[in-house]
Amino acid sequence: MKRKEAYKLSIHMALAGVLALSLAACSNEPMQGKPAGQPTNETNQETNQNQQTPPEESKSASMSAEGIYNGLIDNHTVEIDQDGAPQAYQLEENVKATVDTLSEKAKVSFDYYELTTKAEDGSEVKQLFITSIKAVGTSAGEGEATVPGENESGVKEPLPQTKDLTVNLEGSQETIKGTLSESTNGYVMYTLPGYILTSEEPGRDVLYAEADDQYMTRIEDLGANPDFEEIRKLAEAELKEVGDVVESNAQIGEGSLKEPKIMLHATNNKLTKDVFVIQIEGNWYKFTMDIPAGERAESFQPSVLSMIGTMTSK
Repeated sequence: MKRKEAYKLSIHMALAGVLALSLAACSNEPMQGKPAGQPTNETNQETNQNQQTPPEESKSASMSAEGIYNGLIDNHTVEIDQDGAPQAYQLEENVKATVDTLSEKAKVSFDYYELTTKAEDGSEVKQLFITSIKAVGTSAGEGEATVPGENESGVKEPLPQTKDLTVNLEGSQETIKGTLSESTNGYVMYTLPGYILTSEEPGRDVLYAEADDQYMTRIEDLGANPDFEEIRKLAEAELKEVGDVVESNAQIGEGSLKEPKIMLHATNNKLTKDVFVIQIEGNWYKFTMDIPAGERAESFQPSVLSMIGTMTSK
C-alpha cells in the first residue's frame, strides 16, 4: 500500500512539472496576429489623446476707427480711448515707428483687424491689431471745434468763436481779435481780420491777405512720419529760384513754433520766401511763406506766425 501511494505521488509531481514548463513557454510567445514590440490599440488611443490640436485662428476684414491716443501699455500694445471707453490694441511691426511720433491725447485715425483664436475646449480669445495709424482731426459740432485739453469730467470743450491774438508789429505788441477758421485738413486756427484761410487741394491750404493774395502762406499736411530729407531737398530747390538758401535756428514763436524741424530762407529785391516745418499734436506741417517787397511786408510775417501759433487739431 505504501508503495502505491509513493508511486502516485511521484506521478503527480511529474505532471505538475510538465504543466509549469508549458505555461512558461506560452508566456514567452508573442500575441497572435501582433508582432512583438508593436503598440496595442490601447497604447495608440492614449498617444492620440496626449497630442495637442493646434488652435484655430480667424482674421476679420480690415476696419477703420478714430479715437484719442492714451499712450503705450508696453512695447507692443497701445491704449486708445473710443467714446470714453479705453481699448487695448496690438501693434503690427510696420506701425511702431509711427506710434513713436504720436503725442498722448492726440486724436488718431487707424486701421485694424480682429484676430480670433479658438482653443480645443471651444473657448475664444479675441485680439485687435493696428495696421496703420496717424494723427488727424475729427468733425466738430456745427459752429464748434474742440481743444486738445479736457475739462474735469474728461470731455472736450468747444473753442470760442473769437480769441485775442498778440501780434508784434514794428517793435510793439498789438492785441487783435481773431476769428475761428476751420480747415478741411483736420485742424482749426484763429485768423486775423483781413486774412483768409482756404483749401487749395487735398492736404494743402492757403492763408493769404485779402487785400493782396500775393502775400500768402501755403500750409501742407505732412502726416505723422514724413521724409524730412526729401522735404528739405524740395524746399532748397524751390528757394534757389529766389536766391541763396540760408538755414536758420532762430526761434520764430512760442509753443510749436519754438523749435522748427526745418527753417530755410531766401530773398531777393522783389521777394522773400521762408520754408519751415513744425509739429502740432503729433502731426507735421510744412509752411511756405511768400512775402513780396511792399508796404505789407513788415506786418505779414508776424501776423501769420501769430495765427499759426493758434493751430490745433479738430
